Amino acid sequence: MKTFFSPAKINLLLNIHHKRDDGYHDLSSVIVGLDFGDLITIEITSDSKDILACDDPNIPCDEQNLILKGMNLLRNEVQIEDHFKFTLKKRIPSQAGFGGGSSNATTAINGVLSLIEKNIPEKKLYRILSLIGADCCFFHNPIPSIMTGIGDCIEPFNSTICESLKGQKVLIFKPDFSISTANAYHGLNESNFINKDLTLEKIDSFSQSLDCKQLMINSFSENLQHKYIALRTVLKTLNDHDIPSMISGSGSGCFSLLSKGNANNQHNFVKDCVQDAFGENAFFEEAHIL
Repeated sequence: MKTFFSPAKINLLLNIHHKRDDGYHDLSSVIVGLDFGDLITIEITSDSKDILACDDPNIPCDEQNLILKGMNLLRNEVQIEDHFKFTLKKRIPSQAGFGGGSSNATTAINGVLSLIEKNIPEKKLYRILSLIGADCCFFHNPIPSIMTGIGDCIEPFNSTICESLKGQKVLIFKPDFSISTANAYHGLNESNFINKDLTLEKIDSFSQSLDCKQLMINSFSENLQHKYIALRTVLKTLNDHDIPSMISGSGSGCFSLLSKGNANNQHNFVKDCVQDAFGENAFFEEAHIL
């Protein structure tokens, strides 16, 4: 039995470029992992199939869950005699844009391979991960990276950029409603698509300046803020107070980047704004970039 950390993520940039002929969307994203996340305990079981248990009753523990879907895909590619029980301690809210399901699946697969001391070619592993979900390849090594394609192409930033981002304080928060990724993509139209060359220029400018505010554009923001007025109000207030804030992924979760010199005051201000807009039961956590 062993317990593994399953990190959340945020997208400092998420630009959708166009819809492909296969139904997927071509995208570019700057994605970073956080030191906040779930815990997954994995143990070998005498059962004849893999089993998942979770402390959150809202999380499906059948084949809908990406952990079990990922294990089925792994078994199709790799001979594994044992079966496993996965016990998921859930902290990352679902349908929030924080990558919880993808992170859980990747962590489970890497955990199983570690437990049985089995190595598989990285190319094969990435192919398996890409079949599970768009963010899964990133979670194999969740350091600051550029994600392209349909989410299956990951290019880590150089060590200088990673070190500049490491330890950055982040507040993540979510209202009491969720947004499915499928519905968010369904709501996109051509006016939401962003030119790929302009996106790459933006990423290149960030690489020179290391100023995260140069990155913060999300193709989903306009539609979601138009539909959910409270989201728009909170994010406008925070950005007007020079606290860079944006929807992560396809929402409804959001994040704020705190400045080093005024982090405590900003923390309290953001928390007050979030609770005023969404109520005291809104999800709210402080984290740091890995």
